[in-house]
Amino acid sequence: MANCRLSPGANRVRRGAAREAVLVWLMMAMTSLGPMTGNAHHWTSLAPEPSDIAMQHHVALVRRAYAVLEQQLARHDYLAGDAYSLADIAAYPWVAVHDWARVDLIEFPAIARWLKQVGARAAVQRGMLVPHGAVLA
Repeated sequence: MANCRLSPGANRVRRGAAREAVLVWLMMAMTSLGPMTGNAHHWTSLAPEPSDIAMQHHVALVRRAYAVLEQQLARHDYLAGDAYSLADIAAYPWVAVHDWARVDLIEFPAIARWLKQVGARAAVQRGMLVPHGAVLA
């Protein structure tokens, strides 16, 4: 962790409404997007005894979270507004594996734009390689 540094601006202390927006979208990533995507991945790819009902349910929950993200990103460059933040850092890895939930980003153009924009950042590219060689299949 000693070598872990946020890019300029992402580490800036925000106050008031800007701080609140970062916390809201961070919690969305941590309590909805992440767990829902993980559950969908279990039912679409990993379950020893597949269940169509469970798969459909969890994929629908991911799509519901994506609908919320799509609305926000249609109005703003980043999740918490017009500046890159910890909320984007937390959400990006879960959206990057959208195929785990069988989501096609053609249906979510604002998310697709955001994914490309955030994914172009050098720090994000380095972070997505950690841990090196990790595979979750």
